[in-house]
Amino acid sequence: MSEQTGDTDSSDTLTALDLPTSSKAPSYFQLVVPRRTDTEDVSSTLLTPEVRSHRYAGSGTKDDPYVVEFLPKDSGNPMGFSTIKKWTITILVAFVTLAVAFVSSAYSGGVVQIVEEFHTSEEVATLGVALFVCGFAIGPLFWAPLSEL
Repeated sequence: MSEQTGDTDSSDTLTALDLPTSSKAPSYFQLVVPRRTDTEDVSSTLLTPEVRSHRYAGSGTKDDPYVVEFLPKDSGNPMGFSTIKKWTITILVAFVTLAVAFVSSAYSGGVVQIVEEFHTSEEVATLGVALFVCGFAIGPLFWAPLSEL
Protein backbone atom coordinates (compact mmCIF):
# COMPACT_ATOMS: atom_id res chain seq x y z
CA MET A 1 0.00 0.00 0.00
CA SER A 2 1.42 3.33 -0.94
CA GLU A 3 1.98 6.20 1.41
CA GLN A 4 -0.23 9.22 1.44
CA THR A 5 0.94 12.17 -0.62
CA GLY A 6 0.58 15.80 0.41
CA ASP A 7 -1.95 16.66 -2.30
CA THR A 8 -4.62 14.09 -1.37
CA ASP A 9 -7.20 14.26 1.36
CA SER A 10 -6.41 11.99 4.31
CA SER A 11 -9.92 10.48 4.20
CA ASP A 12 -9.31 9.29 0.62
CA THR A 13 -6.34 7.06 1.48
CA LEU A 14 -6.49 3.69 3.22
CA THR A 15 -3.31 2.69 5.01
CA ALA A 16 -2.23 -0.51 6.69
CA LEU A 17 -2.75 1.19 10.06
CA ASP A 18 -6.47 1.53 9.32
CA LEU A 19 -6.94 -2.24 8.96
CA PRO A 20 -7.85 -4.36 11.97
CA THR A 21 -5.42 -7.11 12.85
CA SER A 22 -6.15 -10.69 13.83
CA SER A 23 -3.65 -13.41 14.71
CA LYS A 24 -5.63 -16.46 13.60
CA ALA A 25 -7.00 -17.28 10.16
CA PRO A 26 -10.80 -17.21 9.83
CA SER A 27 -12.76 -20.43 9.47
CA TYR A 28 -14.76 -21.16 6.33
CA PHE A 29 -17.99 -20.30 8.18
CA GLN A 30 -16.58 -16.90 9.22
CA LEU A 31 -15.75 -16.15 5.59
CA VAL A 32 -19.27 -17.04 4.44
CA VAL A 33 -21.19 -15.50 7.36
CA PRO A 34 -19.13 -12.76 8.98
CA ARG A 35 -20.24 -11.77 12.48
CA ARG A 36 -19.34 -8.90 14.73
CA THR A 37 -18.29 -9.81 18.24
CA ASP A 38 -17.41 -7.60 21.17
CA THR A 39 -13.69 -7.90 20.45
CA GLU A 40 -13.42 -7.80 16.67
CA ASP A 41 -14.75 -5.92 13.70
CA VAL A 42 -16.60 -7.73 10.88
CA SER A 43 -13.82 -6.88 8.44
CA SER A 44 -11.20 -8.50 10.67
CA THR A 45 -12.70 -11.95 10.04
CA LEU A 46 -12.21 -11.49 6.29
CA LEU A 47 -8.77 -9.90 6.30
CA THR A 48 -6.04 -12.48 6.56
CA PRO A 49 -2.37 -11.52 6.92
CA GLU A 50 -1.86 -12.38 3.23
CA VAL A 51 -4.59 -9.92 2.22
CA ARG A 52 -3.14 -7.22 4.43
CA SER A 53 0.42 -7.60 3.14
CA HIS A 54 -0.40 -7.95 -0.59
CA ARG A 55 0.66 -5.01 -2.79
CA TYR A 56 -2.48 -4.01 -4.68
CA ALA A 57 -2.42 -1.91 -7.85
CA GLY A 58 -3.51 1.67 -7.20
CA SER A 59 -2.88 4.07 -4.37
CA GLY A 60 -6.25 3.94 -2.59
CA THR A 61 -7.41 7.44 -3.52
CA LYS A 62 -10.50 8.54 -5.41
CA ASP A 63 -8.42 9.27 -8.49
CA ASP A 64 -6.39 6.04 -8.29
CA PRO A 65 -8.41 3.41 -6.37
CA TYR A 66 -7.12 -0.03 -5.49
CA VAL A 67 -7.74 -2.73 -8.09
CA VAL A 68 -9.74 -5.62 -6.67
CA GLU A 69 -7.99 -8.86 -7.55
CA PHE A 70 -7.57 -12.38 -6.26
CA LEU A 71 -4.35 -13.29 -4.52
CA PRO A 72 -2.18 -16.06 -5.95
CA LYS A 73 -3.44 -19.47 -4.81
CA ASP A 74 -6.63 -17.90 -3.36
CA SER A 75 -9.16 -20.64 -2.56
CA GLY A 76 -12.02 -18.19 -3.22
CA ASN A 77 -10.94 -17.51 -6.81
CA PRO A 78 -13.51 -19.19 -9.08
CA MET A 79 -10.91 -19.54 -11.84
CA GLY A 80 -9.08 -21.97 -9.56
CA PHE A 81 -12.12 -24.16 -8.85
CA SER A 82 -12.02 -27.74 -10.07
CA THR A 83 -14.06 -28.64 -13.12
CA ILE A 84 -16.39 -30.74 -10.98
CA LYS A 85 -17.05 -27.83 -8.61
CA LYS A 86 -17.71 -25.44 -11.52
CA TRP A 87 -20.17 -27.84 -13.13
CA THR A 88 -21.85 -28.57 -9.79
CA ILE A 89 -22.47 -24.87 -9.22
CA THR A 90 -23.67 -24.39 -12.82
CA ILE A 91 -26.11 -27.31 -12.66
CA LEU A 92 -27.39 -26.28 -9.23
CA VAL A 93 -28.10 -22.71 -10.35
CA ALA A 94 -29.72 -23.96 -13.58
CA PHE A 95 -31.93 -26.37 -11.62
CA VAL A 96 -33.03 -23.69 -9.15
CA THR A 97 -33.83 -21.31 -12.02
CA LEU A 98 -35.87 -24.01 -13.75
CA ALA A 99 -37.69 -24.84 -10.51
CA VAL A 100 -38.67 -21.19 -9.98
CA ALA A 101 -40.04 -21.03 -13.53
CA PHE A 102 -42.15 -24.16 -12.89
CA VAL A 103 -43.39 -22.81 -9.58
CA SER A 104 -44.73 -19.70 -11.32
CA SER A 105 -47.12 -21.83 -13.35
CA ALA A 106 -47.99 -24.31 -10.56
CA TYR A 107 -50.31 -21.75 -9.00
CA SER A 108 -52.51 -21.71 -12.10
CA GLY A 109 -53.55 -25.34 -11.58
CA GLY A 110 -55.52 -24.41 -8.46
CA VAL A 111 -57.30 -21.30 -9.77
CA VAL A 112 -60.70 -23.03 -9.85
CA GLN A 113 -60.37 -24.13 -6.22
CA ILE A 114 -59.19 -20.65 -5.20
CA VAL A 115 -62.25 -19.05 -6.84
CA GLU A 116 -64.57 -21.52 -5.09
CA GLU A 117 -62.87 -21.33 -1.66
CA PHE A 118 -62.48 -17.56 -1.45
CA HIS A 119 -65.57 -16.57 -3.51
CA THR A 120 -63.65 -14.31 -5.84
CA SER A 121 -63.56 -13.72 -9.58
CA GLU A 122 -61.27 -15.66 -11.88
CA GLU A 123 -59.43 -12.43 -12.77
CA VAL A 124 -58.50 -11.84 -9.12
CA ALA A 125 -57.46 -15.48 -8.72
CA THR A 126 -55.12 -15.32 -11.71
CA LEU A 127 -53.60 -12.08 -10.44
CA GLY A 128 -51.03 -14.12 -8.51
CA VAL A 129 -49.72 -15.73 -11.70
CA ALA A 130 -49.71 -12.39 -13.52
CA LEU A 131 -47.77 -10.64 -10.76
CA PHE A 132 -45.31 -13.51 -10.50
CA VAL A 133 -44.57 -13.31 -14.24
CA CYS A 134 -44.33 -9.50 -14.06
CA GLY A 135 -41.85 -9.95 -11.23
CA PHE A 136 -39.77 -12.17 -13.51
CA ALA A 137 -39.75 -9.43 -16.15
CA ILE A 138 -39.45 -6.29 -14.04
CA GLY A 139 -37.50 -7.62 -11.05
CA PRO A 140 -34.13 -7.96 -12.81
CA LEU A 141 -34.55 -4.53 -14.39
CA PHE A 142 -34.95 -3.05 -10.91
CA TRP A 143 -32.53 -5.17 -8.84
CA ALA A 144 -29.61 -5.49 -11.29
CA PRO A 145 -28.59 -1.82 -11.12
CA LEU A 146 -28.98 -1.86 -7.34
CA SER A 147 -26.50 -4.73 -7.10
CA GLU A 148 -23.80 -2.39 -8.37
CA LEU A 149 -24.16 0.04 -5.45
